Amino acid sequence: AVNCAARITWLLDRLEIQPTDRILEIGFGPGTAIRYAAERATQGCVAGVDPSDEMLRQATARNRKAIAAGQVDLHCAGVEALPFADDQFDIVFAINSMHHWANPARGLREVQRVLRPGGLFAVLYHPVWTTNPQAADAGRDEIRALLWDSRLRVTAQLEEAIAPSKAVAVIATTT
Repeated sequence: AVNCAARITWLLDRLEIQPTDRILEIGFGPGTAIRYAAERATQGCVAGVDPSDEMLRQATARNRKAIAAGQVDLHCAGVEALPFADDQFDIVFAINSMHHWANPARGLREVQRVLRPGGLFAVLYHPVWTTNPQAADAGRDEIRALLWDSRLRVTAQLEEAIAPSKAVAVIATTT
């Protein structure tokens, strides 16, 4: 079985989210990581984009109270045209979604636009369809190559054994 909570917690712990942080998740799926991030950024805000209407419905239901309180803001949108102002976020993260981006270069330009100077961008890749750890390594290498071509500077790469395979994360900062 895939342990989604473990991978979300593992990544968010490494981001050292502060109570007042402004956070964006790209590809929020059913909204589980949005909820976990909102529990940490208690005085900040958490936003998310996902291109799926169904994921928006599920995430909205899961985060109903935080949305009503104005702490969470969800949008049906893709990474290529983020509906947010420049320099709006302290942290932007994506869990198992970057490999679905239609235009990664354009998506990374948008991430840079909405991320404040010195902000963090984290990408987690957890190939749950295989137990082969080399799949995670290949994903990490692809993410690093995409970041290399952008103006984001890689500051850390991490890995953790999370069933059924290995999860990898690449963390970068704006320059």
